[in-house]
Amino acid sequence: MVEQEINVKAYDIEYATDGFHFEKIGEVPVLNAGSKPQNTYSFNHDAARPGLNYYRIRQTDLDGSSSFSVVRSIQFSEKANLTLAPNPADQTLRLHYPDDDTEPTDIRLYDVCGRMIFQEERMPGLSELSIPVGDFPDGVYWIQLTCAGRLIHAENIVIAHSK
Repeated sequence: MVEQEINVKAYDIEYATDGFHFEKIGEVPVLNAGSKPQNTYSFNHDAARPGLNYYRIRQTDLDGSSSFSVVRSIQFSEKANLTLAPNPADQTLRLHYPDDDTEPTDIRLYDVCGRMIFQEERMPGLSELSIPVGDFPDGVYWIQLTCAGRLIHAENIVIAHSK
């Protein structure tokens, strides 16, 4: 969440695996700078590596000056042996994932704007799920599985209804 965006041009998302040598991995344009007291932004890093990943934001102002946010780190686990089918999906997306945890698994589906459009918490021992997607518009979506606060798996899926 950003408050008091005045004279802001854009936000560059920067990434490093060592916490020091950052590279730009994306840019988030400013949403109506100055017109709202708060704006909320999101960014998905599709190529994050397993292990500790470091991120920061470079704010570029209209006058060309820039400043950096504090560095944040995120620990990503190895990708789970997960099956999503079919992809693209038409009416139902079937999900099968290994269930080695003793905690519930949280499954969330986000649209391209970052809005959560589906969420289900699965108790340990339940490792298959069918998600009805027939009422969702065609497009690219982001599915995310977490357990006990740690990311298990995340990837893009496509919903494309046959005509």
